[in-house]
Amino acid sequence: MLARIKTVCCCQFNLAYSVNIWHLHPMRSSDAPPIPTRPVAVDIATFRLVGGRLHILLVKRKYPPFQGQWVLPGGFVGSDETVSAAATREMIEETGFDIRHLHLEQMKVYSEPKRDPRGPIISISFLAVVPGDDPKAEQLQANTDAADARWFDIEDLPNLGFDHDKIATAGIGRLLRRVLEDPLTRRIIPPPLLRARIDDLARGGAVARHFQRRMQRIMEATIDPPQSRDFVRGFMQTSSESPAPDQMPSDEDLLDESADSKERIGRLYELMAADSKPAERPHPLAMLLPKTFTLPELRQFFELMLDETIDRGNFRRRISELIAFGALDDLGETKSEGRGRPAELYRLDSNRLRRFLDTDDKK
Repeated sequence: MLARIKTVCCCQFNLAYSVNIWHLHPMRSSDAPPIPTRPVAVDIATFRLVGGRLHILLVKRKYPPFQGQWVLPGGFVGSDETVSAAATREMIEETGFDIRHLHLEQMKVYSEPKRDPRGPIISISFLAVVPGDDPKAEQLQANTDAADARWFDIEDLPNLGFDHDKIATAGIGRLLRRVLEDPLTRRIIPPPLLRARIDDLARGGAVARHFQRRMQRIMEATIDPPQSRDFVRGFMQTSSESPAPDQMPSDEDLLDESADSKERIGRLYELMAADSKPAERPHPLAMLLPKTFTLPELRQFFELMLDETIDRGNFRRRISELIAFGALDDLGETKSEGRGRPAELYRLDSNRLRRFLDTDDKK
């Protein structure tokens, strides 16, 4: 009898132990469903000012697909690295440009299954911003699967491979939004003009103007019938005043029935709203401007971002408080700019600028 009791107890213990193990491991490894595998890549939209113009860094692909075509730097994420580490590594490998000292932020995930002819590859896009006087930006050296690396004016880009038109557009959209919605911009730019440009950005018009020549070439290459091209050309030439939403040409007005063409043009207007906390982001001016600059160069920067001429006198009056507060530090040095007298050099003091803007907000 005692032996039978021991046997029953052992059986119950083994059953309970098995149940607990089953809860921890419901199925044997051979019965578990396979983990889906879908490659993940990174693509980096890198911007800098060159001669007062905004440029983006591109590489020419050495291998198919899109062999010989310009694309954004990027590549696949390794199994033992983060996506940010992969973005930095790919940039160094393809361009020789070490961006570890730069501001790098994640933008958007692109997961359209047919975005890459090699298969359903997910891409995580990044924004990198290079100060205008960064010497490393000029020392590009293409390597690995890149045949060449070069800076391009954003208004005169070549046709980009993959869906990198969309990613580049999202990058300039985010950069524009950063500048237009910054408290410093609100102090310098007259409110009516600034409101108009922010509304324009929300509709995609601001981005369209920065890609004007590029957009026109793509549109003319995809529009059918040919007589529609005069309408498009007129629209692009008059886009300095953004049309109302109901006056914007629709896909049906501009494009043929090709789904690929509609996707290509429509996505060029895609914008990316800034989604990280302001305290975690460096100031837009500190990201783009060289360490030292003149007031004409600062005005030129805002004119580029606004796509609008700014009156010199009004501009100087609006920033006089910044100079008095020390947010713009007068270095006591000058820089020759053409035939006129040399212009004073300034440096942005980010800490004083934040205090100035905080003080101004409390008034």
